[in-house]
Amino acid sequence: GYVAISVIFQGQDVVVHAAEQPYAGGIMILSVTFWAYVTWYSSRIITDQKFDDPLFLYRHTPRVLGFVCFLIPQLAVINLPDINWGNYAWLLILTNAALYALVNYLSHRFPIKINDLVALVLIFVIAFAATLASKFVFEAPLSFLLFTILLYMLQAALFLNFNINRRYALQAIKQQKQEERFALQLKVRMEQQERRFFLLFNLISFIGLLIYVLSVILVPFARAIISYSIVFFAFGILLGVGNLLSFFSMRLNINLHVIVIVLAVVTGSLGRSPYEVQTIREEPERAFAERQTLLEYTKNWIEKRKPAIKRSEGNYPMIFVLADGGASRSGYWTASCLGMLQDASPHFAAHVFMLSGASGGAVGNSVFHSLLNEEDNEIKYLQEAKDFMGNDFLSPTLARMLGPDYFRHVFPLNLPPIKDRAAALEKAMEQPAVGRPLFDK
Repeated sequence: GYVAISVIFQGQDVVVHAAEQPYAGGIMILSVTFWAYVTWYSSRIITDQKFDDPLFLYRHTPRVLGFVCFLIPQLAVINLPDINWGNYAWLLILTNAALYALVNYLSHRFPIKINDLVALVLIFVIAFAATLASKFVFEAPLSFLLFTILLYMLQAALFLNFNINRRYALQAIKQQKQEERFALQLKVRMEQQERRFFLLFNLISFIGLLIYVLSVILVPFARAIISYSIVFFAFGILLGVGNLLSFFSMRLNINLHVIVIVLAVVTGSLGRSPYEVQTIREEPERAFAERQTLLEYTKNWIEKRKPAIKRSEGNYPMIFVLADGGASRSGYWTASCLGMLQDASPHFAAHVFMLSGASGGAVGNSVFHSLLNEEDNEIKYLQEAKDFMGNDFLSPTLARMLGPDYFRHVFPLNLPPIKDRAAALEKAMEQPAVGRPLFDK
């Protein structure tokens, strides 16, 4: 998780993109909370399954893992280029360690039991505060620190609630153990206490899974959730699936992880790729055979502009466009530059001999070329390019990559609603939220 959103530049772009979305703070908080809760409780189930009386290290491991889930987005914030406080990451880690120790200390001395409803209300109050902050405060880079403070508040409150409720449950058990005649009641009450946690875990897991499935299927929903939240919802779901395999591995005394890996290897060796390449429905042999050679294209290009070349007395610019790759950033820059040049000089496109590019640069070239084919004499190329390339193409793609594409290697299905991430990117470009639908033909 730390590498995904803190170290690689694409991950940092995900965090920056989240800050640029109005009212996104709430769903960001809820997604991190979901990941932390699934991590804590699913790890605790495995620990309880493996050890009847867990030692100190094993007892605290699930809590520490859940606590770290809040630490990772905090580290992502201070590693952003606009803040650049990465050298102080050690201080943030020490602060979180101190906060964990404080929460653990208070949970053993808190005089009253905290109602789960109070904790739930607190989560949504903090999420609402983050939502307002993302609209009115996140315009300044340093206001990211407010998001970090809210995460501090949330992780402290949640784990204080978890620890206190757990302590009261264990205290009740110890008191009842002193009297053998309550042994049956002890077992029943313990099951009821655990059943309440388990039902809450299943409810939260179902809601998180529903949100994630909708983001996989529906492009507008994925954009509303934003890529930042999709990453953390995916982390929670994938970790939950992994821990579920671990749980049944211990119950069945069979390593199901090895079986899944072997199944993926066998499926991959069958020769059928789980990723389908989208092609144009034409006769490829005929289309390639009729394609112009470079010499023919050059002669035709010059012939078509011969009158203008004569008027220029041989001083007719021939423009070659080469756009490097770099995902949406490169595409945005390429399309904007070409659009600005076309707005400044309406004859610019007539001088372009070729458009060449890779990855995001090729997308920028395609946007400019598509705008030239639009039947609109009043078109503003720069603004149209910015509108189209400003769309969120990443969220639907991430939803497929961190979800169905993980399991596609085990079950190589490519059904229409859940095709691979390439199909999701194509669909997102065909359905822009802002600007003209340039690629829907």
